[in-house]
Amino acid sequence: MFQLTIVMPQSQITWALTFKEEQTAVAAFAKFKDEQSNQVEIIDDFGQRFYGGRFKDVMMEDLEQTKTLFIDRQLRQWHTQIDAQRAAAADPKLKTEMMRRGNGGQPMLTPQFNS
Repeated sequence: MFQLTIVMPQSQITWALTFKEEQTAVAAFAKFKDEQSNQVEIIDDFGQRFYGGRFKDVMMEDLEQTKTLFIDRQLRQWHTQIDAQRAAAADPKLKTEMMRRGNGGQPMLTPQFNS
């Protein structure tokens, strides 16, 4: 699936149109790129009808790629947290502080494995 996000210049309000096929999204995106057009009318694959003009910005994204990017970023964050825990456990000053706080030398940082 593909999404066009439209930013209206006066209000900074965004509007999203969603398409099942890339070709349909590209055709809709091309309407915004046409500098001769003052007004654009588009109906997405889910029945949203957009009509307007004078747009600030329009972005097209592949939602499957966006999902992959989100997952990769989250995994990288978890790896970073685990590396930080290991570094904290190996640091004498931090290890002393963890013992003082009564958590038995366990790392102070904990990854948030929730979505």
